[in-house]
Amino acid sequence: MRRRKREMCNRNCPRCEDSIWIQRAIDFINNNQQTTDSRIQYQIATLRYLIGNQCFGYCCGVDINTLMQQVNFQGTRQTFQHNVLIPLKNEGIIAILVYPPRNCEPVFIPCSCEDVALVIEQYVNRIVSEIENNIMPFISLLHNA
Repeated sequence: MRRRKREMCNRNCPRCEDSIWIQRAIDFINNNQQTTDSRIQYQIATLRYLIGNQCFGYCCGVDINTLMQQVNFQGTRQTFQHNVLIPLKNEGIIAILVYPPRNCEPVFIPCSCEDVALVIEQYVNRIVSEIENNIMPFISLLHNA
């Protein structure tokens, strides 16, 4: 998979102009502007920050702690992830890298299927690693018993 450099960062990127993920973010903001639900208000603030700072594509993301500060979230990182980021991820609007490449940050709006493929690959690799490190030793113990 070809890696983009941080300095390219999707400024006027033709792939990003037509991104269905960016359109989903804009639609989410437009459809939820009148809400009084604080979780959705933080989700909107998060999307506005990502759009305003062109956090499009896997090497143009933002760190979770920075994002929390920028949207004035006062809770814990875990609460921010569960109430703000995970719902946006489940809506298919943002992506979160498990292992960001060098000079990249984890939270971004995908620009293309290449971005989504990288995230999927990382999640699959993490699951395989968890199985190898945490489950396989028990299976071999059962097999040898």
